[in-house]
Amino acid sequence: MGERLICVLWGVLLLAGCTDAPAAQWFETAPFGQPREKIMAAMTQVAERKGFVVETSDAAEGVLTTQWRVMLRPQWRQGRRERLEMVLEEDRPRGHFVRVRIVREINDNGRVPLSLAEANWIDGGGDDDLAHEMTYLLKLKIEGVRLDD
Repeated sequence: MGERLICVLWGVLLLAGCTDAPAAQWFETAPFGQPREKIMAAMTQVAERKGFVVETSDAAEGVLTTQWRVMLRPQWRQGRRERLEMVLEEDRPRGHFVRVRIVREINDNGRVPLSLAEANWIDGGGDDDLAHEMTYLLKLKIEGVRLDD
């Protein structure tokens, strides 16, 4: 009986350590009455300002994605990587709006958590606060506010 109880407790502890992160949420800006090219340029500038490196920027499709921004930590599941995704969509007759999300993955390698080559990336949800901040910075940039500190 004692061995069975120990097995059940170990099972509960293992399940408690599993991530059940919600999917990354999309946040939308209000419509902009600006040309598509100006909005795409602002999307690139805001992404770079927040430290992301643009990987794909397709003005025809209205899509911008960045490379993964990796932050490794020596503790299990504390290392993560994030990628910014922005989509420019038309909202007739008011102009265009931008959908933004930050996708996050967590390093599940507990043996060598500081090794990028051996990282085991699992879904970590998203960073809703940063995605919301990106929509705000995008609004400021498109409205002509300088973002220089």
